[in-house]
Amino acid sequence: QSHEVTSTGMPILRILPATPDAWLNGTVTGLRARGGVEVGIVWMQGRIAKVVLTATMSTKIAVDTINLPTAARQPGGGDGYLHYWTLRKGQTVVYGG
Repeated sequence: QSHEVTSTGMPILRILPATPDAWLNGTVTGLRARGGVEVGIVWMQGRIAKVVLTATMSTKIAVDTINLPTAARQPGGGDGYLHYWTLRKGQTVVYGG
């Protein structure tokens, strides 16, 4: 995860397409990100198919969705590929299907 923050100090979460060639399909859950977010990722044919973000505390984060499939780039109120979220503890955001 990046150490980058927005101009207001909000952590930026970047989901990168960095899976080994031998792992064409897979799932990872329980990753912890700065800003109090747990991350789950599903990839198929070497590409990100789904990202699940769950707040472990009330938090504000910015999610860079440039590496997500076009259909998963749902605006959370933001500009370009950077989407801003204000989440309550336990709230989940899902990108993709």
